[in-house]
Amino acid sequence: MHFGRSAPAPLDLLYGILPSAILYTWVYNNTRRSVLAVVILHLMQNFSGELLGLAEEVRPIRLGLEIALALAVIAWWGPATLRRGEPIDDRLAPHVGSRVTERGPVEGFDRQG
Repeated sequence: MHFGRSAPAPLDLLYGILPSAILYTWVYNNTRRSVLAVVILHLMQNFSGELLGLAEEVRPIRLGLEIALALAVIAWWGPATLRRGEPIDDRLAPHVGSRVTERGPVEGFDRQG
């Protein structure tokens, strides 16, 4: 449903999917695999577009900003944060896989036990 607007052309849709996929992947991988965080990001994107009622003429500007944001994420945190696995940097998800006590993190703590 596009609320009175025409559907985007397939190529335009592809250009929009790639930066969004990068951002969604980065949020998912760096929020301890929180699907809720990705759903909220997607909801905010859709809601802000509908709330502001952006014209089709603004679409290239929004796409440019989204591409710039995706490139900034890759440049700042690196492409390794877009893959599955433990977070690469403690700044992204501190103390993953460790237990924190009043004296600091306890290394090697197994989250299962």
